Order: sequence, then C-alpha cells, then structure tokens
Amino acid sequence: MQETFHFSDYELKKTISAIIELAPHFGAKVYETKFLISYIIIDQKLFSDYYYLLRAFYYRNINNSTFTQNIFYNTYIGLKLLISNEAVNMDLISAELYRSRSALRYNLQWIKKFFYNYHLNIYNKPHYGLIAIGNEFYKRYAMIALIGQLDVRIFNNDFFNSCTQLIYNDFYIRSRNILREFASESTTTISLGSSRILAYYLTIQRSRSQNRPILTPALSGFKQVIIRSHSYAITKMLYSQFYEKEELPLEDEMISFFILYMAHKEEYSEDEQFLKEIGIEKSSEILYKSVKAYLREKLKISDLEDYYNDLIGTEIKRLMLKHQFHILNLRMTNLGGRKHLFSNPVLIMILNSLKGIVNEMLQEEELPPSHFGVLLSAIERKFQFTKIPCLKSKIALISRDNERELSILKCEIERLVPSEYYSIIQIIPYRSYRLDMYSDYLFITDTVPEYGPKLKYYVLPHHQNQLNDLLPFIKNHREFYKIYIDSQIILKKRTEFSTANGSSVEKDYIINNCLFLFYEQEVPMKIQICITKLGYDQYIGGKAVTNVVELNFYPDEYTYVILYFICKIFISYPELLNEQNADVLSENINQYLCESIY
Repeated sequence: MQETFHFSDYELKKTISAIIELAPHFGAKVYETKFLISYIIIDQKLFSDYYYLLRAFYYRNINNSTFTQNIFYNTYIGLKLLISNEAVNMDLISAELYRSRSALRYNLQWIKKFFYNYHLNIYNKPHYGLIAIGNEFYKRYAMIALIGQLDVRIFNNDFFNSCTQLIYNDFYIRSRNILREFASESTTTISLGSSRILAYYLTIQRSRSQNRPILTPALSGFKQVIIRSHSYAITKMLYSQFYEKEELPLEDEMISFFILYMAHKEEYSEDEQFLKEIGIEKSSEILYKSVKAYLREKLKISDLEDYYNDLIGTEIKRLMLKHQFHILNLRMTNLGGRKHLFSNPVLIMILNSLKGIVNEMLQEEELPPSHFGVLLSAIERKFQFTKIPCLKSKIALISRDNERELSILKCEIERLVPSEYYSIIQIIPYRSYRLDMYSDYLFITDTVPEYGPKLKYYVLPHHQNQLNDLLPFIKNHREFYKIYIDSQIILKKRTEFSTANGSSVEKDYIINNCLFLFYEQEVPMKIQICITKLGYDQYIGGKAVTNVVELNFYPDEYTYVILYFICKIFISYPELLNEQNADVLSENINQYLCESIY
C-alpha cells in the first residue's frame, strides 16, 4: 500500500487511524494487524448507500469520456497560454487538437473564469493571438492547479504526457523523492498532495526563474523576518538538495518557495517564534476561540476530539498565513474533492458564519471560500455523525380534493421514512388549515397554498411516483432544522418552493415542464429567473430553449406566493419573457401580483 500510494510511514499510520475512526459512520468496522487491514460490514444499508453514491460519482464524473476530454482541452490550452511568453495563435492550437475554433469556445470561456481566480487576464492581440497577463507567482500557481486536474489513471499516456511534458522530468522526480524522504524522516509533516504541489512548483520555478521578479513590494517588509527564522534555515538546507551541483536561484525565489511550503505544512508547533514575529500568533489564538465558541453555541458541538481541535487550529493558522502573505490569498479552484461543500445549504450557512467571524477580525471584504475547505470538511464530518438534541419534523399533508391519495401517501411515508425523522404526520384539508397553527410544519402538497407560512414546501404532482424523491427531502429538512433551530435567517434567505422533479438544494424548480432558477440577495431582493422549456427532443439529444429575466422587488409576507405567480404568468404568456416586461414587473410587482391573487 505504501508503494502504491507513495505514503510515508507517518502518513500511512495517520490515514489508517482516520479510516478506523470514521468507518463506523459508513456502516463498517476496520481492523488493523501488523501486516493486514480488514473490515466487516455492520450496517449493510448504510454501507450500501455510501458505496453506490461513490460509485455513481465515479462513473458520472471520472469514468466519462466527455468529462476527461474537456479536462484535457482546458488543461492543454491553459498551459500553452501560461508557459508561452508570447501570444498563442488559436489556429495552431485548434490544428494540434484537431478541433475547430468554434468547438474550443467553451474551453476558452472556462479558462478565462479559471484565470480570474488567480488574478490573471487573457488579452487578444490582433493578428498574433491570445496572451495571459498577470503576476509571475500567480501564473505558476495556476499552472500547478491546472496540472493537478490531470490524473494518470484517467488519461492515456499520450494525452497525459502531451500536457505535462514540461513538468514531468528528472528534476521533478528527484524533488518529489527528496520531499517525501524529508517528510518521513523529520518532525515536519507534509502530506502526499502537498509534496506533489511543492515538487510541481520547484520544477516550474527552475524553468522560469529568469523571467521576472516573483515577490510583490508588499512582502518586502517580511523579508528579513523570514530570513532570520529557524524554519527558513531548514527550508534553505532542503532547497540546496534539489539543485545539487546547479547554481541556486535568487533569494527571492527561495523565499517564494518558503511561503508556499509554510502554507502546506500540517502543523506549526516548531514555528511559534516565526508566527509571533510576523504578527499572527495572537490573532490566530483569538480566531480559534471564536470558531470554537461558534461550534459550541450554534452547532452544539462541544466535545471535539483532539484530532478536530488540532485540525481546526492548524487551518486557522494557515488561513492567517495566507492573509498575511497576500500572494497566497487566491480564489483557489477546488481540486481536492470538496466541491460539494459549497453547494450544501447547511454548509453554506456555516461558511457564511465562519467568513463573518474571520472578516470581522481581519476587516476584509471577502476571503475565498476555498480557504475554509478543510475546516468545513472537519465540521461536516463532525456534525453529521454527532447526535444533537433536536426537534423532529412535523409533516403536514395537504391536497385540494384527493384525501384518499393522501392516506395512501401517509402509509407509504410511515413505511419508508425512519421514525427518527418526524414526530407526526397529519392530513390537513386544504381550506381548513391556519397559518398560526401549522407554522412549524413541513408541508407536502400537490399544490402551493395561497397563504402558506415561510417554511419548506414539497410540491408532489403524482404521489405514487415521487416517493423516492420525498425521502431525501424529509431528511434534508430535519438536518437543516436541527442545526438552525434557533436561527431564522435561513428561512428568510431560501426560496421555499421545491418540486418532485427539481432540486431543493440548488434552488431550481420544474413547473409544467419549465425549469426555474432563483438567485436571491438582500433587500431589495434580486431574482434572476431562467426558464428553460423542456421538451421531448431534449431527452433524445435536442437543445432546450432558455430565456432569462431579472426582477427586483422588496420581499414581504407574500414573497413566495409572488414567485409562484411569476412562474405561472411566464408559463402562460411566454411572449412576456423579456427585459422590458421584467422592468415593468419590478416597478409594480407587489400590486400587480396581489391583484392576481385576489
């Protein structure tokens, strides 16, 4: 296993300990002997759920020819732009890739967004081609991130080698082996992924060190503090091993490697003096206490094990280092498998809270969400498997005229949904419920009530065909409810309609074969409605027709009723779907729609 995954003894021991600790949460138990690791399944259903989820993710995202092909094109074009010091002719690239320029338009759009994360811009020089403009360090880090997308297990050797021929060489292999040996023998811990990133940077640095200055003027004030530190002396000794008999690069290049090295260390116990001198030791301690208080008071997590305490402390110090060395304060594209963290509504709320705590201390307008990735992962694992005292969901079934189907649905819910997720299931006649009586209920209905409370709805057009979608909805509501039982902000910022075919997490809803996307902000509420007409031809390879309008209005008690009628109006009168009519609706929307209600 060590040879397969290139783990040091320390990394292997740490990984196995984490697997043993987390395995019960996935329905298994892991046993370790001196030369063997084995497991037994203790909860077949839980184990199968995670197994099939991971398998589906693999076949959807990794073992997919279109997916890998796009990654290759994106990486190839991005590296061409970054490596070249001159303009890159797109006609030559399209000839090399055997693709037309129009076919590569999507890939160029992706690259422009990717470069923006690293403060890089692409400019078009007429008659010459495209050129990437930006700081040299940002270019190098963008190259590392692009290469990090590739995986030799996914691509055949020709594709992989053509993208990485300037990176994978003898120097890279020697640097990677030195870093792994250093990590296994010293007390300084570097993960396998970090050693790979550092080896990438060293290889890129070696080929580009004569190009231009690497450090920004803002870092000059820390230069002498860095040079005097004990960690820099160790790094300098390590640095000389990479070049052997070759001439060492300039001191600024060595400092840039040191900063990157510090940002990827697993612990900072040996660097207390250095952290103190650059002024982040005290602020890290204050921020650590604030985050711990937030976990204890808001998420009710007070019994954190040493593993989580160390992880949170390390991530906060790393966050403060990135803030201090602003050259690392990038909106890193997520390459560590944590993309789901930024689509989960519960974790988004936690992320916003953590950003608020950090920004209050640092007085920053914005910090990249990716800086919180590891910290969010730890919190996610912790609260997901911690039994938090909470109220169970109350479920109300409402229908206009078919109570018999609701009785069948109630029986099916009782059969399929574990009792731990709800306390009561009640059938309520459509015209007899009152807002004050059922304000804390989870509504499952075949129509949107005209005066519903601001809670979650699940619109169920065909009861018997949608039970598979209903179960995760109830589970999500319970998880959502238990963590934010004392916070109302979540209810004010989320659109409360969802449908059996739509995704309640991503806030997209399907009504009468039209897909609606809502993006909400603070008052005045800005809602972008993207309506995509879904027809039979789309399921056999056709293209959907999409229109987008943007509305602005002040939300009130009728907010969600208004949203519902907006959808109905645009479905019935698609010719109204244009920006001119959107402006009219924005000006008179409350009066216009309230008259429609009555």
